[in-house]
Amino acid sequence: MKSIVCIVVLATAPVSARDETYTYTNEDLERVAPYRDQMGAWTVDGPGPGAGKAPTPDRQATAQEATERRWRREARRLQERLAPRKKRADELRQRIEERRHATGAPWKDPQRERLESELEAVEFLIRQAEDAFEERARKAGALPGWIR
Repeated sequence: MKSIVCIVVLATAPVSARDETYTYTNEDLERVAPYRDQMGAWTVDGPGPGAGKAPTPDRQATAQEATERRWRREARRLQERLAPRKKRADELRQRIEERRHATGAPWKDPQRERLESELEAVEFLIRQAEDAFEERARKAGALPGWIR
């Protein structure tokens, strides 16, 4: 019996709260538009609306092409700088193989061990330079294909 009374009370409650809700229109927004900067609509430092034009698709494509060319050029320069180290690593690998075949005991050769440690150091330097470049490119927004 109590549940029926509650339903009846809810059904007969006034709906004046819905009637008093104001609906904003485009006219209201146009009326307050000159004051939007005062209300915190632009909270970042810098120019407000209309200060700069949005880049056109042609300008945007040109800027992206220039950025791509720059990153490809930097990747080429990195490869040119690393070329002597890569050549040295290839020479070391070849000498290690020669030592491995020349000696009858491949498990204990001090000269080969020295060459292997030097090879590890050269490969580490190459990896370090490439990783640093890739990280810098990634943070700058370069696409992976641009730096290969």
